[in-house]
Amino acid sequence: MKTLLLLGAAALSLAGCDGAKCDTGDSACGVSGDVTIKSMDGICSGATCSWEVVTNGESGMVELDLAETGDTSGSCQTDPNCSPEGFWTEFHDEFNLVDFDDSAGTETKEINLGLVSSFDQQVQNETTIFDVSDPTISNQLTVLYTVYDKDGAYADCAVFGHDPSYFDCANNANLW
Repeated sequence: MKTLLLLGAAALSLAGCDGAKCDTGDSACGVSGDVTIKSMDGICSGATCSWEVVTNGESGMVELDLAETGDTSGSCQTDPNCSPEGFWTEFHDEFNLVDFDDSAGTETKEINLGLVSSFDQQVQNETTIFDVSDPTISNQLTVLYTVYDKDGAYADCAVFGHDPSYFDCANNANLW
């Protein structure tokens, strides 16, 4: 797996539908006209991690699920953000519009999270423990982006990273 898996999923073309569950807005099906994910990224620099998603049109809410599926230590077993398997998970959904390009028909939304060093410091929509500039962490992380249209209806999802099967999303961006 590439050291910076998060950068590997950015700016890649969409794959065709593999016959799995594809709805009318799922970019895995190559459907045009509905809001679909064109690219996504996550990068940490200094004390801030930025997560970005680009869609092919105006989107509504964006959700980011992070799961350290490759961490087998079970070090967070007592926290509510621990998965039943014993690895850390995070959920963030306060993305801000940073760009709308009328000529390209794309919209970019982003969330900036402060980087913290322990589970007890992590706060939804404010901080993260996942320093994706660290190759060990980036190689253990599974990322799910879910976007909704401007009316609040599900539009698309894309998953990539360590174990895409962990999340229920047919659009495996590792294959883009």
